[in-house]
Amino acid sequence: MKNVWSRGLAITALAAVLLLLFVHRSTRRQPLPESTAAPDVPPPARATNDQAHAGGKVFRSRRKELSAAQLADLKLTFETKLKPAVEHWCKAYAGHVPFRPESLTTDNFFEQIGRGKACMYTFVLDGITLAVADSNGSAQFFYLNTPDSRKLMQLPHGTPPDPSVPVSRDELAGMLKLDSGTNFPPAEIRVTPTAFSSAMNGGAHVNVGGDPINSASWKFTLVFGPDGNLNYYLRGN
Repeated sequence: MKNVWSRGLAITALAAVLLLLFVHRSTRRQPLPESTAAPDVPPPARATNDQAHAGGKVFRSRRKELSAAQLADLKLTFETKLKPAVEHWCKAYAGHVPFRPESLTTDNFFEQIGRGKACMYTFVLDGITLAVADSNGSAQFFYLNTPDSRKLMQLPHGTPPDPSVPVSRDELAGMLKLDSGTNFPPAEIRVTPTAFSSAMNGGAHVNVGGDPINSASWKFTLVFGPDGNLNYYLRGN
């Protein structure tokens, strides 16, 4: 029970951080007119599960807290917006996706954070956390994290580093094009073997676009494991 509780707290904190990043990105790309108030996003520690917030303030709700009407709305949103976004993402990264898109249902829904024009929907499927962002009526796959990504936080265990990577730069360019619609030049697709900085041998850490030394400016951050599957994905600015 303690582990389940700790996992729930971790996912809740994660969802809040992701929403802060997402709202910041959305408001930078599409400035709100003066007559429209930006969503009020409190720090994670101050956010509550109260769904009665007024004035467009952020709210959270988990699946078990939804009424029958809210659950029906979630299922409709999932089928018409979230599921197509996941399927589009899975097609873009075909052969590198660590889950089957048909296995994802509203039964895997963990938490919604936000309301109105900026919402984040978080799911947990076989230990994999993923999130879909809905901004101004457009849904995009936003985040993925698998249990294997823990190796990225561990030091090598005396095994000689394997500097090989499971994806080529050309393959990455094609996947990113399908995902985003953008043709990234080779210089903007930066690939580093994960073996040089972690216990994950034979993987690839990829950051795309932006300033190479400013992670907040990257368009995408991806980590592929030695089997070629994505262990981590984050859509950035």
